[in-house]
Amino acid sequence: MNKIKLEYDPRPQQVEILDFVKDSIQTQDKKFVMIDAPTGVGKSFAAVMIADWYRKEVTKGAKVDIITNTKLLQDQYTGDFDFMASLKGSNSYWCKKNSMPCGESKMINKVKGKNCQLCPHSMAKNAFVSSIVGLTNYHLITAYAMYTPDIY
Repeated sequence: MNKIKLEYDPRPQQVEILDFVKDSIQTQDKKFVMIDAPTGVGKSFAAVMIADWYRKEVTKGAKVDIITNTKLLQDQYTGDFDFMASLKGSNSYWCKKNSMPCGESKMINKVKGKNCQLCPHSMAKNAFVSSIVGLTNYHLITAYAMYTPDIY
């Protein structure tokens, strides 16, 4: 999908977070900004607001990746924002052809010199790389950065 859909009115705390990020990037020339906000503030929606602002005002059409702490939070994001392409580790996907997790199936297929045509993990990875807003977790992005830095 090519558009970030914001269907909610932001809360004052979310506007404050966005203003803080805007100021940090535009006025203070920061490259990295960390947000520490309590549960219930709506950090997920704030992250989407930031992504939307960044793509419109800073680097038009940029790809934005949101990285979260757990796969459970990834599920929460994708439940709330259907335009995100979520990527989890290969064993989080099920290979129907071999009736096992994709990670294990890929190892078996490699030994056999085969591969699945419709691998759910490969499809998720391709969607993540090509989407305007990607979503993954710290564990996976760290592993990719160390072992396969050419994912992008």
